[in-house]
Amino acid sequence: MGEEKTVFADLTGEVFSDRGPNGLLDLAFHPKFRENHKYYLKYQVLEKDKATTLVLEKKFASDFKGDSGQPPRLVLKIVSVADDHSGGCLQFGPDGFLYVVMGDTGPQNDPNGHARTCNCCSAN
Repeated sequence: MGEEKTVFADLTGEVFSDRGPNGLLDLAFHPKFRENHKYYLKYQVLEKDKATTLVLEKKFASDFKGDSGQPPRLVLKIVSVADDHSGGCLQFGPDGFLYVVMGDTGPQNDPNGHARTCNCCSAN
């Protein structure tokens, strides 16, 4: 007999995923999840003015099988200039800090100059 599968968290009413590479972008469990039950979600919402917005929230699990239903804590909110390039990842580093990787929020070829240019390795 296999284990019964259950939904950990239903984000259908919150997450924007109507078109393109949108929706739930990443999830990270706190390194001490077993003790504190904290986890983090990075996803997109569609604001009332139709702006695609990236949201990073801290949430709590009631047990190891599902979300607690407690209101989340907003950690970060970034309004995108386009509907794409908001990807990236969430990951805890060895220092215990949560690292958030972001895209340039588009559109193609970064006309707004949001991407970081690194010149640290170029030869002068």
